[in-house]
Amino acid sequence: MGLDGVELVITLEKRFDIDISDADAQQMRTVGDVYMYLRGRLREKEAHATPAEKQKTFVEVQEKIRRFFKEENGMALENLCDDTPLQTLFPWKSRKKSWARFKTATSTPLPKLHAPESVGWGVLGFCVLCGILLYQASERLLSFVSVWLLFTGIGLSIAASVCARSFPYGWNTLSDLEKYAWKFKNDDLWPALQEIIVEQLDVNVEQVTREARLVKDLGMD
Repeated sequence: MGLDGVELVITLEKRFDIDISDADAQQMRTVGDVYMYLRGRLREKEAHATPAEKQKTFVEVQEKIRRFFKEENGMALENLCDDTPLQTLFPWKSRKKSWARFKTATSTPLPKLHAPESVGWGVLGFCVLCGILLYQASERLLSFVSVWLLFTGIGLSIAASVCARSFPYGWNTLSDLEKYAWKFKNDDLWPALQEIIVEQLDVNVEQVTREARLVKDLGMD
């Protein structure tokens, strides 16, 4: 392993607070290999964490999320509590953009917002209507009804997409969001790994894919 490789291993050890043996380092030929190794070590580390260490991790996630809302909405930290409604944190008009910014800022793989139940029932009713009209339409009207149903269906799909601003089922408060983010904290790993490799090997972030070979593709000596 050359100097680049040694420096990369040292940086990973410091960043993730783990020890990487020479034998393990020699097995890491692609970025994906590094990612899978780190993910396994971090999960093992979390499995053996004490309650105090887990609580510390949760508090770190919680602080990161609340700082986001302070910057995003100008809310004072003391006004943010477990019971703060998500509707307050993600206003309806800007909800899609705020949801996307939250995902990026906190590296949390949030589920998609969905359309209200009323839209879902509307789509279901439309499907039933389609079946009835197609069944009863005469040959002369069949092509007209088909075209009308097609464009109406497209319109409903667009409406459902535009109205997709409802939170995942069961999500009502800031506490629900924080618990979910804590569960997926290790998903911070990929962007963190990309950042380290970009800095250590002086490459573009677009080059740092899971299939990229550290030596042949990224020039590590």
